[in-house]
Amino acid sequence: LEETAELVRITFPYLGFIALTAYAGALLNAHNRFALPAFTPVLLNLSLIGGALVAIAGWTESEVVTLAWAVLLAGVIQLFVQFPSLVRLKLIPKPSFKHEHEGVRQVGRLLVPAVLAASVGQINALVNTILASTLATGSIAWLYYADRLMELPIGVVAVALGTVMLPHLSRLAAEENAEGFKETMDWGIHLGLLLGLPAAVALYLLAEPMIAVLFMLFDSGAMTPYDARMAGLALELFAAALPGFVLVKVLAPAFFAHQNTQSPFRYAAGAVAVNLVVSLATFQWFGHVGLAWATALSAWAHVFLLYRGLKVQERYHVDAALLRMIWKSIVASILLGAGVWFFLVPLPWLEMTPWIRAVSMLGGAGVAILAYAGVLYLLGTRVGDLMHRV
Repeated sequence: LEETAELVRITFPYLGFIALTAYAGALLNAHNRFALPAFTPVLLNLSLIGGALVAIAGWTESEVVTLAWAVLLAGVIQLFVQFPSLVRLKLIPKPSFKHEHEGVRQVGRLLVPAVLAASVGQINALVNTILASTLATGSIAWLYYADRLMELPIGVVAVALGTVMLPHLSRLAAEENAEGFKETMDWGIHLGLLLGLPAAVALYLLAEPMIAVLFMLFDSGAMTPYDARMAGLALELFAAALPGFVLVKVLAPAFFAHQNTQSPFRYAAGAVAVNLVVSLATFQWFGHVGLAWATALSAWAHVFLLYRGLKVQERYHVDAALLRMIWKSIVASILLGAGVWFFLVPLPWLEMTPWIRAVSMLGGAGVAILAYAGVLYLLGTRVGDLMHRV
């Protein structure tokens, strides 16, 4: 408890820095500058990797404290790396407590529900962590490892799509360009599922091997084959949730673009309620797997509520053309799953040496990606179909 408290003291200021980083990124996105805000989170990874290397080298007394300081350093770097771009665009704001401007009041009205609507994942993770702390030793870690693998495609695909789509959807909504709005939504859903579905299939079928590849690479004994199996079970259900999380990140901006944060807030509350009810109903019997199951059901409940809300409000609906494109992604993902099942799943992953396991996974992933792209090509999907300009 004392060590955890000390780590919280060190990392807590990161919240302030990352909040200002997000604000700076929002300013740049509003001026169609997406590259730097999208790259900024990489700096956290680089800082953590650097801290881990310093810790492994034995240059500090405590490895975990070193990582905590790396988090704080990352917060500082992520904020100040955006300053030159803000200066060039003359976007460095002068702090002021004046709030008479209508825009300030409007942001204030929209902010709280928007924050809560965007916090479903964090709230669910907090609930699951609290419940997992009452289960078998290792349950929190198993969920955490599985969640890290799920968050990778979410960050690469879903968050990127939502970030790029929101400014354009906002402009199209302001211009009352309903056709352009629908085309942008179609593009986001198509691209999101085109990338999210195969990732979900791979994570489901290769859950245990992927856990072993990443977290048993150095064969330190900290993670055992039993841990890999337990984390793999959670990852299988998280994989089922992955396309849902992608769709949430695509559908929610449609509300925000119309300055509607109340509806997403209500739908988010419904998704949290689903997670809470299912978690409480299952965690005593199914352990950490029940908590992962609750996360999956919550994600798809959130998708259903968002889409239903858009349809009822006559903001957006899926048509036959989009369904045909989605069907191609589903067929290609099924064929990808069949190939993975026959050629990769039977391999004795846990019996391999760590480095042979890693090389085998990289090689199999490369072949699978090429095969998936080839199937899509045969089904008529072209690179030009993935491009969209508004």
